[in-house]
Amino acid sequence: MPELPEVETVRAGLEHGIINKTIARVVLHRADLRLPFPAGFAQHLEGSTITSVRRRAKYLLIHLSGGVVWLAHLGMSGRFSLLRAAPDMFKRHEHVAVIFTDGAALIYNDPRRFGVMDVVAADAISTHKLLAHLGFEPLAKDFPTAAFAAKLKARGTSIKQALMDASLVVGVGNIYASE
Repeated sequence: MPELPEVETVRAGLEHGIINKTIARVVLHRADLRLPFPAGFAQHLEGSTITSVRRRAKYLLIHLSGGVVWLAHLGMSGRFSLLRAAPDMFKRHEHVAVIFTDGAALIYNDPRRFGVMDVVAADAISTHKLLAHLGFEPLAKDFPTAAFAAKLKARGTSIKQALMDASLVVGVGNIYASE
């Protein structure tokens, strides 16, 4: 599974390539990934302009005009590819194609289908079922050191187990916790 730094790298790449692009069409090549796409998923994205790309834990939050957020998690093997032109045919495992008004395309490929995508109102993002329980962001400039230390001290587990608990601090997987 991609660790938080890898997801941050994906976020930065997407931000560089898709900000201010308008979505003309969304093509879903299946009804689900790990979870079903929400009803009207494509319609919520179509016609919207991408205003920012953020990250919460290992989730990508693609903010759209109209107060909507496209939430995406890469799962174990998901990846986005930005193409200058939409392909005529799609390859195996390319489950989502976002075609922009300038002809470019953002393709989501996920051989294992462990990724997740959803659409949520921007003002409800902090209460979304996948995000509401998440802890502190380790890369935040204003990381609450004292609050983190107090919560860490209250744990009755090993430091590695505590660091891997996403309700305490997000994005620290086995590799980074071991380091």
